Amino acid sequence: MVVEITGKNLFTLTAFTTDNQDIIIKDVNSTDTKITARLFIPSSVNTGEHRFYIKTFYGETVIGFFVTSLKFEPDRLLLTADQTENVMLSIEPAIGSEYTVSIENNSPQIVTASETVTIPSDSGVSVQITGVSEGVAVLRFNGVGLSVTVTAPFEGKASVADSVSVRMPVLMRNNTKIISSPVSVGLYPEYSLMDSVSAQHMNTLNKSRTYFSSVSVQMPFEMV
Repeated sequence: MVVEITGKNLFTLTAFTTDNQDIIIKDVNSTDTKITARLFIPSSVNTGEHRFYIKTFYGETVIGFFVTSLKFEPDRLLLTADQTENVMLSIEPAIGSEYTVSIENNSPQIVTASETVTIPSDSGVSVQITGVSEGVAVLRFNGVGLSVTVTAPFEGKASVADSVSVRMPVLMRNNTKIISSPVSVGLYPEYSLMDSVSAQHMNTLNKSRTYFSSVSVQMPFEMV
């Protein structure tokens, strides 16, 4: 990132540092009226207020600055073509003033969004994003990426092939009867379910011989 600080007699700059050693100052240039510094701020740097220490032949000063982060809710989107959803964008910590964010969209054929959005000083802002066609796009909010996946709308019928396995605790009585509670089974959008289920239980004779046998158990099914 690039930081510009304006003033007078800045060409005599002798020192430009910060109070956080993890912030990397790549290079600094100064003219009589402006200091231009290129910084790299790793993600490990804590958000909040930090300070620049500036020293010239004519004196020194301290300038405060904020390290903030943009937060998305949700942090990724799954859309279908022609579907519009909202993402809540906020800045942490709050900086006490409005903040305008530019939105870079290199995949307008996949998603659409506004070019800029302004975050209020005391809350987040809702950003509308619309799917256009199938694909994966990354929208960049001041360089911070939000992944958006767009799929084709679902068409046709859903079905479950083969069998559906339902497991639940059962109470065995004399190895012959089973008492069960209702079982909830969801099959969407259409279902066909028999009112019985095959269960396998273990028999133990004289604690020396164990074998398995299958029985058919009638159960009350609750469709959900």
